[in-house]
This record gives sequence, C-alpha cells and structure tokens, in this order.
Amino acid sequence: MFNIVREQKRTCYKVLLIDHDVDQLDILLTGFEILQSRQDKDYDVSYIGYERTDVAWQKLLEESYDLIVLDSHTPGVSPLDFLAKIKKTFPKIEVIVVSADETLDFATKATNKGAYSFIKKPYGLEECFS
Repeated sequence: MFNIVREQKRTCYKVLLIDHDVDQLDILLTGFEILQSRQDKDYDVSYIGYERTDVAWQKLLEESYDLIVLDSHTPGVSPLDFLAKIKKTFPKIEVIVVSADETLDFATKATNKGAYSFIKKPYGLEECFS
C-alpha cells in the first residue's frame, strides 16, 4: 500500500499520520522503520491525534509532506471535506484514508475526492507494507 512513497525519486520522505488509534499508529511507525532499514531512503514520520485537525492543518501550512495517512474520524469536520481541502490546497500530497467502520460507499467517495487509497482497520504490517 505504501509503495506510493517508494515510487518517488527522493531520498527523504515526509509523512504525516493523523489518527486517534495508538495501536494502529504503532503499526505504521514500525512499518516505516522497517522500510527505512530495507531501503536507501529516510522517512520523516510525524503524527497527530485525530481530535486536532486544526493542528494538522497548521502543520500542513508550515511543512511540506509527501504522504498523509488520515483517519476517517475527524471531529468537527467531515473527513471527506478535510480530504478535499487537503487535495485542493496541496494537490501533490498523496492521502491514504483509514477507517474501522466506514463502508465501501465511503471508500469510493474518498477516492473520488482524491484519496490515493483506502485501508480498512484493523490492519497489520502486511496489508500496508507489502
């Protein structure tokens, strides 16, 4: 799933994880550490709890990212609206949406709004980093 980052021709990739699920964040952080050890590339990964989309937006305005992993539970704002805002303002940033309870319809809407992909929770290393 995260082959998208590998396809770019740089040696350092900035990744922002926006999620409330600590266990799933740990899986992603571990996966990026494994990728970094296997490849000749660096991954600068930061994360923000889902309740802070305002903080996430501020980080996006201040720093440049290659990839965002966005949990669908974004209080105060529709995840699809937040995705659309990201893609409108930063069209080159790829966004992968993750969710434990969204439907196929939601996944289709997310990809139509510009998401690179959708991952159903819970997920493991194999689903994300194979």
